[in-house]
Parts: sequence; C-alpha cells; structure tokens
Amino acid sequence: MGMTFQLHFASQVPRMALFVSKLSHCFHDILARYESGEWNVHIPFILSNHEDMRPVADRLGIDFHCLNITRDNKQEQEARQLQLLQDYEIDFVVLA
Repeated sequence: MGMTFQLHFASQVPRMALFVSKLSHCFHDILARYESGEWNVHIPFILSNHEDMRPVADRLGIDFHCLNITRDNKQEQEARQLQLLQDYEIDFVVLA
C-alpha cells in the first residue's frame, strides 16, 4: 500500500472543485465556510447532476456545470468530469 502527498506554501491557495447532489445542507455549509474565509480555498466551479444549485453558484460568481448521468452516458460524463478537473487545474474535490 502506498501513499502520495503534496506540500504547498501557505500563500498558495488550493483550487477546490465542489461536487453536489440534489441535497443542499452540506453544500450550503461548505459555501458558508468559504464565504466567511474559514476555508482558504478557491472554488473555480461547482458540478452537479441537477440544476437546483445553479442560482447559488451564479450569486457567488462560481462557474456551474450540470452533467446528467444515465446508464447510457455514464462513461462519457465521467470523462467530462475528469476533463473539467484538468481544465480548471483542480487540486482536490469535495463531495457535498
């Protein structure tokens, strides 16, 4: 079993992607901590499989992507998720 780690200078703000489902309680808690400055992160985009949280992302000026996943398109949508993570140079993902 191996372990991978990275070290960053405190001045370097990590880039966090936020993946959210239709349930919003964790999503709102995370964004409250982000807005208050409790979490020193940059959130370039939010990803969901529902449009419900788009207005919140829009209010905060955060890009929002909605990828509806079905049995027929699962592999394609997962590839799109990975591409978004690369395009936005994301350091880590939080599931809400």
